[in-house]
Amino acid sequence: MPKRKEIYDVFLTYANELSGKASKISHMLRREGISIFNVSEISLCGQELKTEVWEALAGSRVLVALLKRSETLSPSMAVEIGGAIAWEKPVFILIRGGTTYRQPFLLSEYRIFSMTEVNRVVKEIKMLKRESEKIDVNALKKAYVEVGVPTDMLLHSIVLRRRLIQKLRHKYGIMLDFEVVMRELLRIRKQGKLPRIPRKGIPLK
Repeated sequence: MPKRKEIYDVFLTYANELSGKASKISHMLRREGISIFNVSEISLCGQELKTEVWEALAGSRVLVALLKRSETLSPSMAVEIGGAIAWEKPVFILIRGGTTYRQPFLLSEYRIFSMTEVNRVVKEIKMLKRESEKIDVNALKKAYVEVGVPTDMLLHSIVLRRRLIQKLRHKYGIMLDFEVVMRELLRIRKQGKLPRIPRKGIPLK
């Protein structure tokens, strides 16, 4: 039987020296009903650990990065944040020591929060979680198959996006914007649960 991929609300990435702060934030989020992946809590190593981390990232709704004000991104953090961005996941950046931080280009489009503002981040994560939980996943997959367009084509065509959104609204009563719907489709795809649709010669105008 294949291993079940657990879905997390938050994937937490951070430098080793912030592991204590990461643990405190993990406990705080769990008290708020938010599930979290914290790599320091995983008793694996080598390739098994890499696989576990990548699957957790793929199945998480949101990435939260903990950084020091003077810190540059480590290679592992850059890979994890880059993966979250590629999969259209929301990214929240918490900085220790204030928000006067020269963001790397990779993070230039994302808001910076001080670690003292973690409650604001929690509220936003809860809102995103509620939006995702409104989605009927079976109806979403049916609409996706009926539109018959792979996710990469949806990302690059306004016409095809509207077609999917209209199908969801008029046939299945799912009243969500494309950003939320696409995040859910990508999350389902990374879990291996999204039906495969071959590319066709569909106009992308």
